[in-house]
Amino acid sequence: MIVIYKTVKESGILDRKKYVGFIFLILCFFTYLSSYLLRTNISRELGNIGEELNIGSDKLGVFGSGFFIVYAIGQFISGIVGDRTKEYRHLAITIFSCAALNFGMTVVGGYVPMVVIWIANGFAESMVWGVLLRTLLKHIIDDVKLRSYASLIMALGGPIGYLLSWSVISPALSGYGWRASFIFPAVAAVPVIIAWFVLYLRKARHKEEKKSETQTRSLKEMLQVAKREKLAKYAVVCVFEGMIRDSVVFWAPILIGRIFVKDSSLTLTIIPLSMIVGQIIARTVGTKAKNNFIRSLSLIMLGIVISSVAMILLKNAIVSAIIMGIDIILTQTISSSMTVVVPIAYVKENMTAFVAGFMDASHYLGAAIASFGLGVVLTGDNWEPAVLVWLLTSVAGLIYCLTVLPERRGEKNDGDQDDNRAARQKKFA
Repeated sequence: MIVIYKTVKESGILDRKKYVGFIFLILCFFTYLSSYLLRTNISRELGNIGEELNIGSDKLGVFGSGFFIVYAIGQFISGIVGDRTKEYRHLAITIFSCAALNFGMTVVGGYVPMVVIWIANGFAESMVWGVLLRTLLKHIIDDVKLRSYASLIMALGGPIGYLLSWSVISPALSGYGWRASFIFPAVAAVPVIIAWFVLYLRKARHKEEKKSETQTRSLKEMLQVAKREKLAKYAVVCVFEGMIRDSVVFWAPILIGRIFVKDSSLTLTIIPLSMIVGQIIARTVGTKAKNNFIRSLSLIMLGIVISSVAMILLKNAIVSAIIMGIDIILTQTISSSMTVVVPIAYVKENMTAFVAGFMDASHYLGAAIASFGLGVVLTGDNWEPAVLVWLLTSVAGLIYCLTVLPERRGEKNDGDQDDNRAARQKKFA
């Protein structure tokens, strides 16, 4: 990073303000990537943990459902406090907590203590995204070009985290047991923790924190804006999307590795690569959709319906992985629009963390429901119920997009509020 700084500064290409934004984009990306490495490892090692503890998929599902439920609750809390917290200290503490809890997974024994630790990790993880996005936008809000690229770069942190965790770190450390997959990301997070802590100490020394704290909105004001903008209708879409995407991601290693093929490393690579493609498509959809945002959501849900039917009909490991990848591409398009693009539209109102937390919480509420449900219905080699859940969820989501969303979008408000909503609809896209 120091080399990059000297090269960019000496070249004169970027002024100091743009350089600071560029550096914060890099730091925020690696922070987000680190947070994903500290949470995606369990999906890849779930089968090994189950074998060691001698437990079935119903109990393994509690790891996912417990994590997602607490994550959703934490996102609501993060959304409320995230726009008024001291962001550098906040990020240093949360990433440290995630790393410590990952290490804790390797030293405790027994099913219940491990579930408790992983649920606590879900709460720590929930405190990252909203504040991280707010911190980044503070430094790039005036740079339109950098801001447009930042939304894509940050969104790629999750898929790249899955790719590294599933296809690089876990296979490389397989000879050391499943615990190594928790220790490595905890150690790798240390530079990020140090960076945020140093920034906090430097900022505290210069006493620059008053400005961000005096411009915050009250909870009542934020709820009024959310009601006026009808954010709840988009949050319902996040619930449907979360039920599909994160249940696919959480259970994919089990479905592919245990049911279809034993050597699943190469096959699993398809899924994170699909997530990366999904983020790129989401950027394209966001640019092209504009006022056809509702239609775009409906077409995405229809695509998931078709892909789920195809997976039921075509019972093949590689084909199933590809279809799961397609599902993830489609749901990732919705997720990126809702959790990245929508919050950015509220940056000047100082509600970025609140909106990001609200959307992300809705997403993980859906993930928690589906994760627990799949843990109950998945027994032995019986994998069809999982796809049936995805199919029914996508059908319900399609009906919702075709009926409820267009009707509510057509409701009128007077004067500036109606103009504001129209402008926000374009920003959402």
